[in-house]
This record gives sequence, C-alpha cells and structure tokens, in this order.
Amino acid sequence: MEVKNLAEVQKSGNTNLNIVIYGDAGSGKTWLAGSAAELGRVLFIDIESGSSFLPEKYSKNIDIMRIDNIKEADDVFSEQNIAPYNTIVIDSITEFAKKMNDHIRGGKETLTVQDWGKSIDKLETFFRRFRDLDKNCILVALSQEREDGEILVRRPSLSGKSLPANIVGYNDICIYLVSNKEGRTGFTHSGDKFWAKDRTGRLPEQLKGEELTLSFIYKTCVDYHGASRLCTKEEIEGLQKLGEQAKITEEGWVKALKFVGAKDIGALTMSQMLKLTASLEEKIKLIK
Repeated sequence: MEVKNLAEVQKSGNTNLNIVIYGDAGSGKTWLAGSAAELGRVLFIDIESGSSFLPEKYSKNIDIMRIDNIKEADDVFSEQNIAPYNTIVIDSITEFAKKMNDHIRGGKETLTVQDWGKSIDKLETFFRRFRDLDKNCILVALSQEREDGEILVRRPSLSGKSLPANIVGYNDICIYLVSNKEGRTGFTHSGDKFWAKDRTGRLPEQLKGEELTLSFIYKTCVDYHGASRLCTKEEIEGLQKLGEQAKITEEGWVKALKFVGAKDIGALTMSQMLKLTASLEEKIKLIK
C-alpha cells in the first residue's frame, strides 16, 4: 500500500472534477455543461439532441457522440473514444435512465419490481465507472420535485429513492440551476427546497454572471496551484529533454499528446505536463 503526503497528492496533476448539473427545462443546463470547452477538448454524449443549442463559440472544442441504444453505452468507456478529451459530458442522465428502463422492460408493458431493481443497479454501476474516469466528468439531469417529510424538495430526476442521492454523493459538486427574468443562478449549497453540494468548500453559495461557467468553477475549486495554465517555453524544453532520455520518437510524442488531450506540445497545460513527466520518468527507469 502506497502512502503519500497530502501536499504531494495535491500537486500530482490529478485535478479532475465530477459535477452534476440539474434544473428545469430551459434553465441553461446544456449551455453550462458546454462551457467546459473553455477548459479544453470535450466529448459531449448527446442523448436528447440538446447539443444543437450549444454556443457556436465552443464548436471547435466539442465533439458529439450520440447514444440511441443503451447497448452503445459502454462506448463511453472506450479508451480510443475518450483519450483526446479533457472533459466528458452526458446530457442527460434522466433520458439515459429512461433508455435503460426501456431496454430492461423489453417487450413487456411495465417494469416489474425486479426490473426496477436491475435498472437501478445497472445505472449505479455505470455512473460509478463514469466517475472513475481520469477526466472532468459532467452529468446533466432534469429537476424533479419530491416529498421530503412535509415539504417538496428539488433533486435530479432519476428513478428510485436512493439513486438520486447516490448520484449526488458520487460527485464533487452538484449545481441546481434556475433561470428567470433576472437571469441564471446556480446554487451550490443545499437549501430547504433543493439539493446542492460543493465538496471543495470553495464556491460561493450562488453562481451568477461570469462565475456561472465551468472554467470559473474549475479554477476556483482545483486550480489554485495553476494546473490549467499553459506551460512556459522553459518547462516545455525540460519536458523535451526528458523525452530524449526516454528515447521517445516523433510518433511516440503524437500518441503521448493525444493521451493527455493536448493538440500540440506548445499548448500543454501544467496538468498535462505533470502527467507526461510522470510517464517519461517511469520509462527512463525501465531503460536504466
């Protein structure tokens, strides 16, 4: 069992966030998820055709994957599919859960109690696997109002009593998004009538205006040591020297950059460079 100091772990380059965004139709959930394009390349898994409404300014950094059949869901975990991306978005998990129910029901008119249990188990397994990807992982959901004692409480719209709570529990941040005449507001701390969460403890209770983007959320929560800044010329030169020691070929560099989601070596972020450095140092040890 390996034991590391907290400071070492925080500087290791593992700076991913897992986020749930939920709200009513038209509240701006897809728009907020799409702002992940400001952090790098995004694989947007579009289950309900919401990607057509993403801002055009993000188009160069977003690729779309459509899932029409639940049998295609495991494609989300294919290394070939996800390697080039910093962030993976599923929009929406509410529709994804409906597809799972349809798949399990098969030709039957309704789901049995056993069917419901099987569906929830499969969904929980899928979302845990998604959480454990070495990426920023964004889940989008519709809002659902349910009784909690004597009051009605907003929460992500998913079947079962435990699944919505578990989904929020699996993730670092849960944002309840509201849109009205005054604009959009993202709530990050639970109120009497809705669920929300900020495990990092760094976000304001309400996000508005320029704060209501994933780039602001990322920089506030995990980028306090500059993991998303671009590397300097000197840092890149140091990485290239490591590459020479590790005997990396031109083709090897192409594969390495693709692995960390960088388009070219001149556009490396500090987080990406840390991952490459660790990989090169391991390769040098093997050569010696």
